[in-house]
Amino acid sequence: MKDRGQEEEEIVYSDLLDYIKTCRKKEHSNSFINQQLTAIRHYYNYLKYIGKVNSSPAAGLFVKGSRKTVPHDLLNEEQLKELYDNFTPEEEAEIQQKAILGLMVWQGLLSNDLAILEPHHLKLREGKIEVPGTGKTDRRILPLEAGQIIDLYEYLTKREQKNKTLFTGTGKESDLQNVQDKLIRKLRKNHAFLINANQIRQSRISLWIKQYDIRQVQYLAGHKYVSSTERYKSTDLEDLQKELEKHHLGS
Repeated sequence: MKDRGQEEEEIVYSDLLDYIKTCRKKEHSNSFINQQLTAIRHYYNYLKYIGKVNSSPAAGLFVKGSRKTVPHDLLNEEQLKELYDNFTPEEEAEIQQKAILGLMVWQGLLSNDLAILEPHHLKLREGKIEVPGTGKTDRRILPLEAGQIIDLYEYLTKREQKNKTLFTGTGKESDLQNVQDKLIRKLRKNHAFLINANQIRQSRISLWIKQYDIRQVQYLAGHKYVSSTERYKSTDLEDLQKELEKHHLGS
């Protein structure tokens, strides 16, 4: 309204459609857009109540369905290996970070997975790790990399035995989200291609999709629904690349 010099009573349905388009260009989710529309509806209900407008342009306006997103900015095997191999613990706290990084790079785990791991979930003699299910992911048993086993063993021998969970935060970081965020910031200093932790997970899943069938990858990723795994199919990624190329050519 401010940008266009419009007053509340001048806003019409088509203005809100323009607003939705702007939100989508900014890659806001449908749930976010619907929250904004709900706020707008409440505001216009108030304007109707005080007699400033006769009707609401947002009445009955909702964004339906979920937008299909395709993983992008994916890392290749060499880049993932570089992240892990180049991280050398210099302090005792970084031994835990190295163990966490390995589980991110090789098993595609995120902070919510890492937070519920306990020492008994590590099967080092078998070269495996059991990842319990969460509200968003299913339980799975994943193979460990040979070099990773050594780092996990070193961490196990030095961790505080009194802690029930495998990994611990410091102070208010007990949920491991801040611990993982700090690790990512540290890695980004030497690896410009790294964006966030989710990029690492998506990259690992995209590499799995080239090795195994869709149901195997669904299991490895812990996806509850195969539709989540299908986003990583090469045809989808190729279509995305074409769309990105069109966008850059158009600009």
